[in-house]
Amino acid sequence: VRDRNHRAINESTNFRVVLWSIFEATVLVSMTMGQIFYLKRFFEVRRVV
Repeated sequence: VRDRNHRAINESTNFRVVLWSIFEATVLVSMTMGQIFYLKRFFEVRRVV
């Protein structure tokens, strides 16, 4: 009984860690793309002036 309970807790924790990692990776990629877009636009505006 305890073994099954510990296994269920481990599976739940593992699932949460995987979801959190996917969320962090998504945020990181979106922030990187936003920075690239912003810097690209910034330097294009600077070039025109």
